[in-house]
Amino acid sequence: MKALKGWERGDPFHVRLASKLSEAFKRKPLKLKLEESVYRLNTVKSRLDEFADKLEKKDKEYLEKCIGASSAGDKARAEIYANECSEIRKMLRLIVGSKLALEQAALRLETVREFGELASIMPSVSKLVKSIRGRLEGVLPEVSYELETVDKTLSGILFEVGEVSPGAELEVKPASKEAEEILKAANLLAEQRVKERLPSLPSSADEASHHDL
Repeated sequence: MKALKGWERGDPFHVRLASKLSEAFKRKPLKLKLEESVYRLNTVKSRLDEFADKLEKKDKEYLEKCIGASSAGDKARAEIYANECSEIRKMLRLIVGSKLALEQAALRLETVREFGELASIMPSVSKLVKSIRGRLEGVLPEVSYELETVDKTLSGILFEVGEVSPGAELEVKPASKEAEEILKAANLLAEQRVKERLPSLPSSADEASHHDL
């Protein structure tokens, strides 16, 4: 009788079983989650491209004003525009570097989707997305929010992998180091690309902007 009374206090077995089955069917397959994450990363990359284009246009506008002021002998105004160009270029390097790193993350997720190497690749991708989200939080909060969604999805996948293989330990420290190396390489490439795409500032104004920095 005690057992029956205890049973009455909880949900009937068939109700609990139906609930468990419902939860199982609601969970998306890992491959679909990966596809959604790749799609979101590509969407973010497109938005970063748009923002980079806007920054380049603004840089061109200020550079022309800087050259005009410098040619007119207005050194103070030339320095003001040079400083603005310098700030824009710093932000542009951040945007381009983040975009390159996201491309790497998307490629690795494609590898996971095709070959299923979850345990070896996913931790570094998750760490990389976290790092990029943190970098862009103060610059492009809406993009950072989108990356937060990806981050949660990837964290969920890692959790599921942990459920499937409870004895396996994910190598967090090497993954973190690898993510840092990817970001470092992306930053160096971004700096090179920005230099190639944007003309140099007038020498006097450029020196002034570097001095202020």
